[in-house]
Amino acid sequence: MSKVSVFISQERDPYLNQALEETLFNTLSAKGQFIFLWTNADSVVMGKHQIPWAEFDVLKAYEEGINIVRRTSGGGAVYHDPGNLNFSFINWKNDLNIEENFSVLIQMLRKLGVEACVNERKDIIVGGYKISGSAYRYTKEKAIHHGTLLIKSDLHRLRRVLKPVFSDLVVSRAVKSVPSEVANLSDFIPIDESDVLEAFLRSLAKTLNCDPEVMYIDKNTFHETEDLLKLFSSRKWIFGNAPHFKLMIGRFVFSIADGIIRQIEPLSDSDKNPFMDFLDVTLDPVVFKHIMEISKKEGYHEERRSVETAFGNS
Repeated sequence: MSKVSVFISQERDPYLNQALEETLFNTLSAKGQFIFLWTNADSVVMGKHQIPWAEFDVLKAYEEGINIVRRTSGGGAVYHDPGNLNFSFINWKNDLNIEENFSVLIQMLRKLGVEACVNERKDIIVGGYKISGSAYRYTKEKAIHHGTLLIKSDLHRLRRVLKPVFSDLVVSRAVKSVPSEVANLSDFIPIDESDVLEAFLRSLAKTLNCDPEVMYIDKNTFHETEDLLKLFSSRKWIFGNAPHFKLMIGRFVFSIADGIIRQIEPLSDSDKNPFMDFLDVTLDPVVFKHIMEISKKEGYHEERRSVETAFGNS
């Protein structure tokens, strides 16, 4: 039987927790399974191949100080805050057992007095509402199954920030999030994070028939974490990994590749282009806000139309 090690983060910085998770993924022992548990400060976490402007309200996230994070796995955008517990099952690819992972979670909930099921999209459902979603990543030798568990999250803020208010201005072939009706575990039973954590460890030991080693980790645990933190918090990783897309603002179409504004096309040759200073600039929330302010000043702000309408799909 392989050794099971549980690592519980003492950090709340989402970029640091992502770096810790990646460090564990990179250092998985030969005959072991790592499980990582953590809680983030307020964050929007999107899939590796998603476009922020198509998935959530980028300006609201920026203005409210919500972290914008790009994970290493696919799937849709989710919201994290201190009322949300996150989990990662890190395995050698041949040892990954997704059904067993869900069994740990379902049995944990049952012990807490909540009947739950896993739907066809691999979401955990309680009373018709989604309380947990998962995403996956595979390399040649390793695999990770990670996900969220809503305990006492701010659902009002979740719904507000995950509203893709600029999605009609974006055209691309990127994977889009599939919205679901969500609820907190605390909507069904009185509970907090410590209760869930304790129940998880008990369920893990019983389901896997193991005596897991539990370790608490932070930014000083692994020296590899520092470089990974710089990577995952960089504009290049967060915005530069988006697939190529076009964004319609007023009477202009912005073409973005590798997160950088490569071309700005007017719909008419007679249109004066007030955006030329933004060519070859990374499109991040600060730049986007400036562009929208200029658009409003020039009277283009209300001229919203989709890129498909202007140029057709690309």
